[in-house]
Amino acid sequence: MKLLLDFVANPDNEWIWHLVQATLVIIGFYLVSRQLRLARDQNSISHLNYFREVWNSEPLLRARLAVAERTVLESSDFEGYEDVLVTFMEDLGAAISVGQVNTEHVWRYYSYYIDGYWLLLNPKVTYYRERTSDPIYFEGFEELHNLSARVSRQHGTFPMLESYLSSFRKEEIKTVRFLLGSDLLPDNPVQ
Repeated sequence: MKLLLDFVANPDNEWIWHLVQATLVIIGFYLVSRQLRLARDQNSISHLNYFREVWNSEPLLRARLAVAERTVLESSDFEGYEDVLVTFMEDLGAAISVGQVNTEHVWRYYSYYIDGYWLLLNPKVTYYRERTSDPIYFEGFEELHNLSARVSRQHGTFPMLESYLSSFRKEEIKTVRFLLGSDLLPDNPVQ
């Protein structure tokens, strides 16, 4: 033990202390960056939980049900329920673009809905852009859809095709009615 202390305390072996200090600084930077990453992920999860609460709130559930049940008329102004739904998607896209929520988290929870509602509402968005000569009308929703499609391809899956829209609508109507507590209405008998 005395030999080790003499070796370390020897002025000719200052490099050992520099090595120890450099190692501790590197470890410190690693731990701080890890803590920041964990805090960022926790913040993303908190924001995602907020979006889930809004997504499953009664006004948005009613909007989802209305869009899923009705034929979207592309050559008309946005109905209130359509606007509520598209605005939610715009907000979600904005949260991704400023880094409030993690793209992967959003993709895992919302990609199905993003794809389905984009396919349902895209003709109306396109018509409205042409009518108002405003090419960026609901651009955030379109960017969100494109981002979702890109992440889907990275995961080896593909965005929803129009041929699946009928199934999407049926599933969404069933889910939303359940969440609203109206899944046992006379026009929706138990099978």
